[in-house]
Amino acid sequence: MKKTNYKTIFLAYIPIGIILFLVLKSELSTGFRGFSDFMKYTFFLIGGILVFIYTIIKQGIKIKKKVEVREAKIIITLLIISTFLAIGSLYIPDYLFY
Repeated sequence: MKKTNYKTIFLAYIPIGIILFLVLKSELSTGFRGFSDFMKYTFFLIGGILVFIYTIIKQGIKIKKKVEVREAKIIITLLIISTFLAIGSLYIPDYLFY
């Protein structure tokens, strides 16, 4: 039985974690106040979508080639959980954080 390579999982999760942190920080600390917030939300949305697509494609290729399959499945699971967390943060009322 092959050991799980946690270094690969950690390195793959760094960009996902950064995007998730920035999205959660922006969503929980401010409200929509104008063009600058629109640009910030648009940037995070496009950045998040690009990281999501890139990670899914890269890990899908690993699964097809049967290289680090366990790690790829863990990374995809973490990505999906992070995505749901980021999307869920949009629906948290602002008054809970004052």
